[in-house]
Amino acid sequence: MNGTCTRLIGAGADATRACTPRVINEVFKNGRTGFTFTESDFAVVSFSGMGRMQIKDDPNKVTQPVDTIIFTLIGMGTAPNKVKAAGKCTYTNTNLGPVRISCSAHTAQGQFEATFLSDGQDPIIKQF
Repeated sequence: MNGTCTRLIGAGADATRACTPRVINEVFKNGRTGFTFTESDFAVVSFSGMGRMQIKDDPNKVTQPVDTIIFTLIGMGTAPNKVKAAGKCTYTNTNLGPVRISCSAHTAQGQFEATFLSDGQDPIIKQF
């Protein structure tokens, strides 16, 4: 989805100014799902959890528990860093205009947070 990243915190460091204006919602065959945010051309942060654990707070809002943060430095030749996390992402219905996504998770490396508001356009769906 395209829109505005209004907050991006990685391991306690504020990267909001470099947060790109898009977010990716990934759904994998093993049931894992997550939201991925990028910090310019420097880093990728994914908030990940099992889709079956989602809670429908109401017909237009879902809470996705987060048990893993995946942090990758782009272009550094390093493997993705997967760390255990305790947190959640909440998001609103994609069929009702702009989508609000808010993620927060605590890890041994510090706090990770992201907030995003879509431009209200339908998400681009790609299957691999």
